Amino acid sequence: MKNNTLFLGKLLYAITFLIMVPAGLWLWAIYTEEMILLPKIESHWVGGVLMTIGVGLILWAMFALKYYGKGLPMNAYPPVQFVTKGPYSLFHHPIYIGFGLLILGVFIYKGSASGFWMVTPLTLLAMSALVIGYEEIDLKRRFPESRNLTLLDFPEDNHLAAKLRDRASSLFWIIILLVTSNLIINLANAASNAENSFHFTFFKDQIYSSHPFLNLIFILVFPFLIKQKEVLREWIISIMLALFYMVFITLLYPVIGAQYIQSEDSLLLTTPLFLIFISVKAMFRQSRITGFILALVAMLLVSYQMVNSLSALPDLTVTILIFLLSAFYKKIWKFLKNGSEKIANSWKEWVFGKVRIINHGFYVGFGAFLGILLAGILAGKEYALALLIFSFLVTVFSALWAQLIEGSEKLKRPFGFYGGLVGILFGSLTV
Repeated sequence: MKNNTLFLGKLLYAITFLIMVPAGLWLWAIYTEEMILLPKIESHWVGGVLMTIGVGLILWAMFALKYYGKGLPMNAYPPVQFVTKGPYSLFHHPIYIGFGLLILGVFIYKGSASGFWMVTPLTLLAMSALVIGYEEIDLKRRFPESRNLTLLDFPEDNHLAAKLRDRASSLFWIIILLVTSNLIINLANAASNAENSFHFTFFKDQIYSSHPFLNLIFILVFPFLIKQKEVLREWIISIMLALFYMVFITLLYPVIGAQYIQSEDSLLLTTPLFLIFISVKAMFRQSRITGFILALVAMLLVSYQMVNSLSALPDLTVTILIFLLSAFYKKIWKFLKNGSEKIANSWKEWVFGKVRIINHGFYVGFGAFLGILLAGILAGKEYALALLIFSFLVTVFSALWAQLIEGSEKLKRPFGFYGGLVGILFGSLTV
């Protein structure tokens, strides 16, 4: 009986993640296709290559888990041994990476705008949440002594000298981040093309100017100038955040982000000036003299690029803003974390007869107000009723969960978090 139950559980798990989840993502993309106004990214051979790599990586990882881990690639029925061989020597979670490449390839092959711009990014975020919020914790619990430093890991956060692996992995991620950010921005810019679609083209005759070439060389050489792992790690994380801000600003405010759109006569990647500023800051941590020399080089590059810019002051303002937000991410994170902890630990309540007022209620209410206001601004007034129904259902389900399931005595806990999640689900289905 126990064996039958175990087999049934594994079968249902396999059906869910091998059939139902992919089918759900496919249907999601189909039924939301008309809602996405960004360009359709279509290429049979690019999509085919991504699908092939994705499937290959998934199968390779599954084989490694079965052969080396003596188990199955299932969270509910995990392998009994910690695997560090095969694709797990390159990536920590190759199955998720392979699945991300697979669905990206499918949507590029089919030319689905919804699949490319909405379904794939949200799926990647969901997988990241699962890995960070569950799998990493579960692995540390089951294998406390095991640790797997893969070939493409970020440098460690310590004072040790950076090795060739650290420099090579940093260079790899810089190239990937630059290519990805440039691709997203330029494909979004293609939305103005006829029929709202874009087709990949390569091997065009291109002419490029000198300053993006100099910027790119500066960035690609920099990982080999840093001596400590922690400095190299902070540098790559700062660049990752900066490029994210760049893509976000460019997609949301194309006029402001126009400086980051690659010119049609250039084959080179756009290499923004804030990356130069981030590099100079990192070098100052290591050597003030070398940092000063690099600062002079950076000033020459900035001057050259600003002279050739038609909107020097706005461009420089956005560049400095992105630099400050990304280069000082540790201080910003510490400020936000300390502020959040202070608010979370500031529980106060006032009782007036049968009425109890909680200070946290004001925080939650203010946050909900801002969230609904932002959703209304982005969605438009035609969705006002839908947002109202959605918010009402989330509130009702949160209250019912707290009172009926958690059994909060005398409304000491008026709302339940998991009830809110149920409300979000039903609210989404309703509207």
